[in-house]
Amino acid sequence: MVPVFRLFVLMVSLLVLVAVLVYVTTTALVSADRSSVSNPIGPRATPTLQFLVVLSRHGNRGPLFTYPSCPYPSYDANAWPYGYEQLTKKGRIQLYQLGAKIRSLYNGFLNEIYYQEDFRASSTIKDRTLMSAAEFLAGLFPPKGFQVWDKDLLWQPLPIFPNYLDHTTVVPPPSSNSVCPRFHEAQNQSLEQFVKDYGFKMMDILEGIQPYTGLGKVTTQSVLMQMIIVWESLASMDFEELAMPTWSRQVYPEPLTTVMGQLYAAYTIDSPVTTRLLQGQLFQEVVSLMEAKINGSLTPDRRMYYYSGHDYTLLGVQGILGLNSSDARVIKPGSALVLELHQNNQTGIFYFQALYIDGGSEDLEPSYFNITGCNFPCDFNLLKNITEKYYNITDYTAECHYNNTSLF
Repeated sequence: MVPVFRLFVLMVSLLVLVAVLVYVTTTALVSADRSSVSNPIGPRATPTLQFLVVLSRHGNRGPLFTYPSCPYPSYDANAWPYGYEQLTKKGRIQLYQLGAKIRSLYNGFLNEIYYQEDFRASSTIKDRTLMSAAEFLAGLFPPKGFQVWDKDLLWQPLPIFPNYLDHTTVVPPPSSNSVCPRFHEAQNQSLEQFVKDYGFKMMDILEGIQPYTGLGKVTTQSVLMQMIIVWESLASMDFEELAMPTWSRQVYPEPLTTVMGQLYAAYTIDSPVTTRLLQGQLFQEVVSLMEAKINGSLTPDRRMYYYSGHDYTLLGVQGILGLNSSDARVIKPGSALVLELHQNNQTGIFYFQALYIDGGSEDLEPSYFNITGCNFPCDFNLLKNITEKYYNITDYTAECHYNNTSLF
């Protein structure tokens, strides 16, 4: 009787073990299947892709300036509850969505789990860019598995390092001593020419809306600043989907948007000197990282670098890649410039590709960015040859000041 009972217990135990194994295996397969469905390989995660750099402009922010009669002045806590020039709620969402978009494009090339050996993020030292970087990372690396520390909060803290190579802060004309006199000398020459070319058009725009803005009489000395004030006011309203004054339809979005694209280019990339001194050092780092990736010396051997910056960050790099100032457009909040390094599987040759994501688009789908003088596929060595004049910088401070050397 006892042996029969023992045999019965043994059979039941085996059946339970089999059931457990079947359950575990099935659960794992279902889990894996769900994972593959929810996180498919991204369309840009091709076998040729070797290295990725993403540069983005911060999301929507409160205006830096507003015209006197603006219905949403920069100090209005109802319109701008986060404060002057701070990232808005929509701006936070924009960068989160951009991070999620990059994840969807490059999933498979990028590990779903964050490891510092794979990825590095940096930002300029501004509230809005640091916060934008944090939102971008939340969309790019939602915690999974062991990284989930609170099941009700699918977010994880990730490091953001300071970026001192982005020289956006040099752009505004100084009120006193310039930190980069050479930049501002070249900038002044570009702006003087811009006023000659567009002065009458800008004054016509401003004079037509002067009764509504409360701005003073426009002069050749005040025309640029007044244009920026009007643009800051109207664009900020538009980006935040606030009700805009009826009269604004006379000038916004056009012709104001096109003129401002040209004006921002005059401030930044109209001269080879300003292009070099604006983002030459940042692009120098990008090239160095790609060179290290190619020769196997990149340590850690990361797959992606991310830079959170400004409109002048993207515009400056576009200028290095050959964008003519006459073709420049306003860089909308939440936009990104994506730089890819590929290797041809047959020839072993490395090539470079640039994409642009318009932050104002609904789907954030990237479009190809044409590199002047380097048709697709752009050979990496050719890219270096045609852009080296902008990034072969050995002493930035010395170049900013007059040391009797020619930059070009």
